[in-house]
Amino acid sequence: MRFSIAVNAMWVAGYGSRLAAATCIGTQHVAWVLHHQSGSYCLPHIGSTSSSWLSDKKVTSFSRSAFTSFTNKIHKRHYAIGTDGDSDDDIMSDSEFENSVFFRRKMLEKDQLDSLRVNLYPGSNDDVIKKINEANSVQEVFDQIERCGDYPTAEHLSQAIVTLWDLQKVYGRYGYDCFMITKNEINQFLEKILNHPMFEKLSVCLEAVCEDLNNSSLSSMLLYLSKLGVSNHSPVMQKLTLVCMDRMDGFNLTALSRLSVYLRDQGVKAFFLQSKLLPLIASKLDDCLDADEFHMVSICFNSTKRLITRPLLKKYLVLVQKKLNEGFFEICDPRITLKVIKLLDYPEFSSRHKLLQPLMLCLGKNFHSLSVVQVMDLSNYFHSSREPLDVFHKICQYSINMISEAKISGGRPDILCLAPFTSLKMRNYFERLIVEQLEEKDFHEYIMVIFKALRYFKTSNPKLCDAFWIKSMKSVEEELKSIPHHFLGMKEMTRRKVYQRYMYFNNNLGGTYRNFALERTMSTLLMKDLETCCGFLPNKVASMAAFIIGYSSREGIPESVYEKVILCGPQFSIYDTMSISRGMQISLALNRKNLQRKLMQQITTICRMLDARTEEFLKDGLEYPGEGMNKLSRTMAQNLGLTPSGPIAFVSCSVERAAHTSVSFMMAKSLTEIINLTRGYLNRRGSPRTFTFDRIISAFSPHLDELNSRYIKEICLCLTTTLYLAPEILEAVSEYILKNKKYILTDTMEVVLTCFYCIGYTPKNVEQLLTICTNSFLQENHHMRGLSILQMCLAMNMYGYLPTEIIRSVFNLKFMDQLDEEIENCYSKATYPLRVRHMLMELNRAVCLDHPEENIPWFHEKYCEDFLETVPVPTSVFHSEVHQALAQLVGGPEVVRANVHTPYYYLLDFEFVLDGSSNPVPVKEYAPSTPRNSKSQKKIAVENKHGHRRVAVILRRENHYCTNSRQLLGRHQVECRHLELMGYTVVEVPHFIWYSMAHATQEDKMQYLKDQIFPAR
Repeated sequence: MRFSIAVNAMWVAGYGSRLAAATCIGTQHVAWVLHHQSGSYCLPHIGSTSSSWLSDKKVTSFSRSAFTSFTNKIHKRHYAIGTDGDSDDDIMSDSEFENSVFFRRKMLEKDQLDSLRVNLYPGSNDDVIKKINEANSVQEVFDQIERCGDYPTAEHLSQAIVTLWDLQKVYGRYGYDCFMITKNEINQFLEKILNHPMFEKLSVCLEAVCEDLNNSSLSSMLLYLSKLGVSNHSPVMQKLTLVCMDRMDGFNLTALSRLSVYLRDQGVKAFFLQSKLLPLIASKLDDCLDADEFHMVSICFNSTKRLITRPLLKKYLVLVQKKLNEGFFEICDPRITLKVIKLLDYPEFSSRHKLLQPLMLCLGKNFHSLSVVQVMDLSNYFHSSREPLDVFHKICQYSINMISEAKISGGRPDILCLAPFTSLKMRNYFERLIVEQLEEKDFHEYIMVIFKALRYFKTSNPKLCDAFWIKSMKSVEEELKSIPHHFLGMKEMTRRKVYQRYMYFNNNLGGTYRNFALERTMSTLLMKDLETCCGFLPNKVASMAAFIIGYSSREGIPESVYEKVILCGPQFSIYDTMSISRGMQISLALNRKNLQRKLMQQITTICRMLDARTEEFLKDGLEYPGEGMNKLSRTMAQNLGLTPSGPIAFVSCSVERAAHTSVSFMMAKSLTEIINLTRGYLNRRGSPRTFTFDRIISAFSPHLDELNSRYIKEICLCLTTTLYLAPEILEAVSEYILKNKKYILTDTMEVVLTCFYCIGYTPKNVEQLLTICTNSFLQENHHMRGLSILQMCLAMNMYGYLPTEIIRSVFNLKFMDQLDEEIENCYSKATYPLRVRHMLMELNRAVCLDHPEENIPWFHEKYCEDFLETVPVPTSVFHSEVHQALAQLVGGPEVVRANVHTPYYYLLDFEFVLDGSSNPVPVKEYAPSTPRNSKSQKKIAVENKHGHRRVAVILRRENHYCTNSRQLLGRHQVECRHLELMGYTVVEVPHFIWYSMAHATQEDKMQYLKDQIFPAR
């Protein structure tokens, strides 16, 4: 039986030299080469000199004649010796929606042309091994094994396995260049290999001679057979595993790294093999490691990071710090630095060090040497910390260059990964690129990157959104149908990349954008999944139930879903509670006007359960999960013959984390988890006036040394939403910006200043902070959205500080045109334009009052008049009581005016004028007789006669203060200053004083007002 694959599937294992040339030149000529070279099925070999020349040169545009001449000059290639033992697939971050694993793998394989083949025996003179290594097709590999007779050697068999995987890599890589080979076609290709009779012979023979393999080849066989799709239950895999266990103590770092990558994806059954592997890796840290050895150690730790204990992590961090001090990361291969960043960016570890920033700066210095996939990696890691600024600039410039190149050579889907680093003016270009990608048959591989692009640009094109979500749902279901065997939870995991992202889509909350067809269909599918074994896994229940709760009918949550949530609630993790809370947030937003009693009761019950779970997370527990071992891990260890003094110490951490049975190991132990607890609590509309929220905020204090720009943004948004005054946290945020001013983005500074403004907080080093923010704003404001610019300026003005350069950068025609363009293309026409207009009015008023020397005109008269018509006159018992007291103390309506608007449209509860003898002046003598829109209303101050006092009485209600303090909010502090600038004497009447025990009687209240209005009497 000959191995064959249809020509129209474009299997190109025989296009080695043409592939190398095409990838170096660019993608525009690849299809032309295929068309003219489709008759060739032999694989010419590229010489080492040509290979190195190709890796050093980059040609962006060739004519066809020059291209043909170029490919004809390529000589025989000696394949590089290397390992493909480490997969660079990122762990999917549900909160950040990273790129799809397959999409990223294809980019990686396309990008790394220096390791097309792995030669397990580089020094061998065996002709069979040489011919297998140089095979141009799968059939040639099988032919060589067949010529070996009934007893091929272990070396022949192992090299054949590795070469089969290498040919698959060529197949997949070339497909990416032409956008014709899909994941499904690669799976079909592998299926043909596995079902071939010669592969069965190869497996049987390998099982018989696997003990003859050396350690490096032994670990390679486990890895590559698994990658090819051989079941772990097959006899050959079982035999290889047993031999590995016996020999593991003698493995070098190369063998250990391959074995660790294989074990990474084998689930719980691999934990105990990994526990034996970790001490071996740890022992290598004491050696003097060269670059390759350090890289392999990092690969091993990345593959076993769920089991790493604090002492082992500390030992690795010391090694990384030492290499940083030596300048190692400034000269090493970027792959090594990225591998270290990937490990240290793991949520369990990121709070234990401050090494990510210097490591990323090292990559920034060598940015010119980064490949496409490495830039994509770096961009993902940048999003996890939102710093340093230098890396952000370089990725932005790289994005500009890539787009300029793509506009010439044609659209490329990998550019979508860089959308968050481009200008908002590129929205139309990216929308066209997304429309093109919607028609591709491998669309499901690009769902994540397209989602990130749409989410960043906040498109206002509902048809594009509809097409994306419907296509996403259909492509995921087609993908599931193409997979013959589904493991537990596979359907939910595959659908999650659609339904979970839909829940976090910018436009859907509050009904701005909804796709009812997706909501109905996905809810039905998830309901069916909950009835399977997935319905017994707490994390799966939380994820699926969140979507069903969010988009269920207003009549209530389905009983089966509600019961499962209540049943699994005590086992929910911190992330699970946040997921469920998000579902309830959506449900409450979509049903705010017609919330049925049953739905309200169900949500209330779930909220109470989640609040109780939150309290458990906040209890004092063990400091680090790897330091203990619960009953489940001990039992499992004893069953497998592991002793507590041996490898069990390394495995206990993960078993406990996976078990979800011991509450003491589920404590919130990092800043990330505290932030997730806060987000979950606020998503389900938890009140900031409860002891639970006080405890959540208190839990931040021990972790403030873990701050980075990303955490600062999350914390400030939470405090802004709740108006909660937390001086310790706010001072830590301010100090962080002062110490890291060179690395902080202006967007981060804007969020911090807006938080300070909303809460009315003044940090200790406010002058230094404002100077830093000013410098950053003047350099980086072209990266900011219009609304963010207005918010930052208004926040800075709270301190009476707004330099001329900033004022002139806002109040000019160019910026006004930018605002008009944003409003025209905004995603939420119902809210965004109103927010921008109102914020611009407040800033215009602030500049006119605080900085009259700038001569900025007041151009919001008409806007304010129209706005007043939509605002009802405030009435309350508090207002009536004070009005009556003022009438007795000062005078009636002929003296005191209620609900008065000042020249710049501040609302005064009461206004009256006192003469030089503190006697009230009649209204007709001081109230303006001109219409409100007359020019007299545009004066900066009210007119007061000599010796007269114009008194503005402001009632300070509960919502004028922070939720946990009597700290006046920023906008009300500014209001007082502006009223004084306009000539008013401001008298504030706080509600907590008016209704205090000290002023219980009417006489007490009258005396209080008298003391405030006539302090000298």
